Amino acid sequence: MMGVHETFPLDEHDKALIKGILIILAMIALMLALVAFSGCLGINSTDDAKKAALDAISPVVVMKGSTQYEKIMAEQNPPAPIPTTLIPIATTIPTPIPAPTIAAHTVDPYSQGERWEKQWFKNRGMRQTNPLFNESIRKPLDFGIVVYDHKFVNGYTWWSDIDGQYYKMFPKPGYKFLFVWVHEEVFGDSKTNIVLMPGFSAKSFVAQYKQALYYNDTSYDPVNTILEFDAKPDYYKISRTSALGYIRIYIGFKKGERGGWIAENQEDLYTGQGNAWDGYIVYQVPASATDHDTLVVGNFGGYGNAYWRFDIYDSI
Repeated sequence: MMGVHETFPLDEHDKALIKGILIILAMIALMLALVAFSGCLGINSTDDAKKAALDAISPVVVMKGSTQYEKIMAEQNPPAPIPTTLIPIATTIPTPIPAPTIAAHTVDPYSQGERWEKQWFKNRGMRQTNPLFNESIRKPLDFGIVVYDHKFVNGYTWWSDIDGQYYKMFPKPGYKFLFVWVHEEVFGDSKTNIVLMPGFSAKSFVAQYKQALYYNDTSYDPVNTILEFDAKPDYYKISRTSALGYIRIYIGFKKGERGGWIAENQEDLYTGQGNAWDGYIVYQVPASATDHDTLVVGNFGGYGNAYWRFDIYDSI
């Protein structure tokens, strides 16, 4: 029939669709109203305001290379912790090189110059039996000298026979004492060889430390015995030693003679072990002197010379 509209019932799906469209239209109308209202209040719609509104409804996008990107990456990938245990750095330690040692070797006793403690210096030659009387008879003279021991000390104790007590002797500041034991002997048969010769006193021997020479200490009185070495035997272990070139004897047996000990100076050296000169010489040398830089030099006139080192000790 004309002018009559026919209606159809709506199902649930259509109703939900229409409801959603109406809600969207209502929200658009509300936003338009808010914009218009804000314009009326004089609020400027700046870029910052628009950005704030968009940020509220948009996901956060961080650009690679930005400060925020670097901050986020640092939080997500923290640096590895520094180890508290120190790891030693490998270093190369050089292998120690031992100091060179002097090997003992044989020295010709009839040669001059270098030798070591306990090694002999010997001399053999034809000499007139009595040069003072111009005798033409010549016989062999055979003798030997050996430095057989030494000792560095900072002081020594000596005995005074005058007042019967010991005294302590010290070197001058910066020095120490060096004791050197020397043995001198004439060899050979008294029937065929010369039986005596002048001996070599302490003045024939000097101590050398590096390049400096030191003569025997004349402040020592050879009549005084030294407590530290009073029982030391001689080279052949026949008797006790005293100052080289001196013999301690007791006098006073003769009537009117004052008694006491004296040191008698020897002059001639006779053949045989029992007649040998044997004793010590005292030196003052720098306190820094050692076996490795100290030696004793013997000057024996026309018979030659020799020097003894102290850096090895074994007899050869």
